[in-house]
Amino acid sequence: MSYAKRCEENDNVPAACESTAVIPSITLADGEALVLRTCRQDMTSHDDFTWPNSGPVAAPDWRKDGECGHGLHGLLWGIGDGGLLNWAEDAIWLAVKVKAAECQNLDGKVKYPAGEVVYCGKREEAVELIMRHLPDAGMKAGMVCGITGATGDRGSASATGYLGSASATGDLGSASATGDLGSASATGYRGSASATGDRGSASATGYRGSASATGDLGSASATGYRGSASATGDRGSASATGYLGSASATGDRGSASATDRGYILLGRWDDKAKRQRVVVLYPGEDGIKPNTWYRLDDSGKPMELAPLKEGWQDRVRESGESISEGTS
Repeated sequence: MSYAKRCEENDNVPAACESTAVIPSITLADGEALVLRTCRQDMTSHDDFTWPNSGPVAAPDWRKDGECGHGLHGLLWGIGDGGLLNWAEDAIWLAVKVKAAECQNLDGKVKYPAGEVVYCGKREEAVELIMRHLPDAGMKAGMVCGITGATGDRGSASATGYLGSASATGDLGSASATGDLGSASATGYRGSASATGDRGSASATGYRGSASATGDLGSASATGYRGSASATGDRGSASATGYLGSASATGDRGSASATDRGYILLGRWDDKAKRQRVVVLYPGEDGIKPNTWYRLDDSGKPMELAPLKEGWQDRVRESGESISEGTS
């Protein structure tokens, strides 16, 4: 039976489960915090522990030993290792009120003896509830797991975990994706996008947008006036297509392209000197062409690459090829 069907047939199910679009109004006392966590559709988690839809919950085997296990687990204020959450479409997301002083900090999560389930339902609403009570939300919003979209001025979006995606649309928006094959996109004035992890991709569209891809085979693209794109891992690729845009690919065998008033920064490993070296190229000077891909050869000289077909970022991420080799 589906979770929604169980909610319909169970008179004891709390209102938060009857309408997952409703975010409950709660009050946190001094010293209280919220923990974000997930369950399977049948409300079970590790070792088949069954969570309540609402109300008090306690670990029957609690141990205050600073080690994983023997307690309830989750991400304090939704901040931590997003890979520990259940990202399945039918997963149940919980917001649990806890006493912050009782939480033991583990690797990317916390452990606590007891709490109160104050929300049970969809990811978006669970995360929104946490955001409403998060201390210093303006500083920490981009660190909260489960935010995948922000629309409006100064919006922020963050996705943590394998294949995560984040998008921020609006002035001064920021998007961050942490994890292999993650993607981040920021659209708007001074938007910024960052993808951290192998084969990640970042795209920033708008005036002075910036895109950064950190990790091998990452790709970064900035479109707009004075946009900047940076790829810092081996075989990374960076493209800046706007007026005065700049592109930087500083890892070994990285590739980049820029428009006629921008610049290209390329890096390579000097095996003889045992150090990284960089070269700056200016489209329109010394034979360097605008909107053309370049990479440094083994001697440190720029070499022009064949034009790439549309969809090169997706191809690089999915196949693992370097863009210098993927020109067919």
